[in-house]
Amino acid sequence: MNTLAKLTMLSATVLLAASVCVAVAVPEGGLYPSVDVHGGQYDLGRDVSVTLSLRNYAQTSTFVSPLVIVSGEKPHEAQALAPGVELVLERVVGEKVVSSQRLGPTAAADGKSLQMAPGQSEWWGWTLRPADFAGQEGAYRVRLVRGKETGLSPIFRLNKTREKPDWIALSYTPDKQEYLLGEGIKVHFIVKNDGQEEYPWEFGGDYRGAPRMMRFAFTAVGDDGRKATDPYPGAQHLGGMVGRGGKPGDEREADLPLLAYLRFPGPGVYTVTAYQDLGFGVPVKEVSDKDGVGRHGHRSFGGEFKIKIVEPTADQAEAYLRQVIGRPAKPHEGQPLAELGEPLYLPAIRKILAEKPADEQAGQLIVGVGSICTVEATRLLVELASADHPAWRVTAMRELHIRLPNKGIMWVGGGSELFKHVWDKACLQPIIGAYKKGLRSDSLDEVEESADGLCALDVTDAAPLFYAAADRIAPALPISKAAGRVLGLLGDRVRHLISVGAKPEAADAKSSPGRLVVWACVAKDNPAARGPAWEDLFLHMMRQPDSVLRGAVLGGLPKEFSRRKAIPWKDLFLDADMEVASAAVNTARGNPDIGIDIGLQSAALDGLARAQGVKDDAWPGRVQALKDLLNEIEKAAKERAK
Repeated sequence: MNTLAKLTMLSATVLLAASVCVAVAVPEGGLYPSVDVHGGQYDLGRDVSVTLSLRNYAQTSTFVSPLVIVSGEKPHEAQALAPGVELVLERVVGEKVVSSQRLGPTAAADGKSLQMAPGQSEWWGWTLRPADFAGQEGAYRVRLVRGKETGLSPIFRLNKTREKPDWIALSYTPDKQEYLLGEGIKVHFIVKNDGQEEYPWEFGGDYRGAPRMMRFAFTAVGDDGRKATDPYPGAQHLGGMVGRGGKPGDEREADLPLLAYLRFPGPGVYTVTAYQDLGFGVPVKEVSDKDGVGRHGHRSFGGEFKIKIVEPTADQAEAYLRQVIGRPAKPHEGQPLAELGEPLYLPAIRKILAEKPADEQAGQLIVGVGSICTVEATRLLVELASADHPAWRVTAMRELHIRLPNKGIMWVGGGSELFKHVWDKACLQPIIGAYKKGLRSDSLDEVEESADGLCALDVTDAAPLFYAAADRIAPALPISKAAGRVLGLLGDRVRHLISVGAKPEAADAKSSPGRLVVWACVAKDNPAARGPAWEDLFLHMMRQPDSVLRGAVLGGLPKEFSRRKAIPWKDLFLDADMEVASAAVNTARGNPDIGIDIGLQSAALDGLARAQGVKDDAWPGRVQALKDLLNEIEKAAKERAK
């Protein structure tokens, strides 16, 4: 058997997003069974979806599938159990199993044989029908048994009603009863299981890219009938890690910044109503249809409390700001003035900034300005974007981005209905001037923010400044990671400006490394920007002992590139930077000559031999990736031989 035939293929691992699985320790046989139930609360009388999975922790083994997949059914939909495999539904009270029943049917023959490589997973869906529960509400779990190996699901409940039981306690408590208009309001939330049975709830999965925890919602009505408004209507999020709780005695707490959920129209006494989606409760339609991505649409009533809002005097407003910026920052607290929102604080902010406070304190005040939806606040941010302090300028630019009258560029501007009417045309030229000046800054952060702003405003005549910034950021090798990240951003933004009319600039082997990175970002998908010797220049960059230069050309190598046999594959496969080495392997996989390029095969074999001798490799998956590549080369060679 030749070297290639001995290499083990690694199948793709199936990942179940946002799931929680409970299973016993890894058995001696190396096969790890687990069971997951999609959600913790179900209405009695509906189906319950279960996922059964196996993961191989052995070196190499062939296992018999624990389930039989019936041909023609949905992919991975299990229809029967293989002999020797048990699936058991258990009803649980407290920690005690009070009843159990085997699920089936059992197939007449073993399931299909699976070649499960190290780390590989296989999964199957199984549906529990209402008849399986015999009309009994309560707490259940599912056990998957295969010999001595057992996987156990989390607890889930079947309920006759969505109303929570009395022994599940919810409370919302503000940290005080009276606040200044614009003052931060912290609401302390607690959910606690005071009962003897498990009652599952979910937390998280609602925070990435969001202005607040999206599982929660609030409404508020003043004694005079005025209603508070949502500052982020239609807010979206990108999910996040989900946690479960709800065992007897379990308690979960959260501090919720109320001004991230509500804007109060003025002074007064308000009744605040709180809602949450923790997986249980009767949904309240008025607060369950506001999530811009359709998630957490089952928020239920959680409680009420009253607060009094008073309008501060000028002295009170100033004193409040000084108090906030004067206290030590708490870990994970975020910006304390991010939801300030009230124009009445602008005079006090100007006064304190005129005293030249420390950068951290000034930054908090500038973020506060950014929360105020008026033209006057926009003008102040434009002034601060040209301040003498680099840190002030960067913060002001970041706060300005969301206000820019941009052309719909995703990464900047146009993100909130709040800021539609806060732009003054007279601000346009001053901010463009500040951004152009920022591209000449020694601060990488300021260059990045300036590039974003000019790109969002489609300032095509600024393109030469992007190239000049690249020359200054990386005049020679090596290129630092931080500089490489900003150079990549400059390349992306120049690419956009060229798409709306800017002129690309040329590069050659004598150009600065920074300019080469920007040029490559543009040239990869813009033939007009390449020049006659672009392939030579790509190879020149690949041969340089610098990961940033190599990475700039490897990701998305144009299909028109005809000199793949000249690529220094081995050096790229062994690059210390994981992203570069991974991009090299992926580029090799896309090589049209993958089955006949002897040099590529030799480089992969040599690279594999070298990689196997490296301890604490920066890319732990390098050896397996090269093995997979060699298998693909062998497979392609066989196909061509046919």
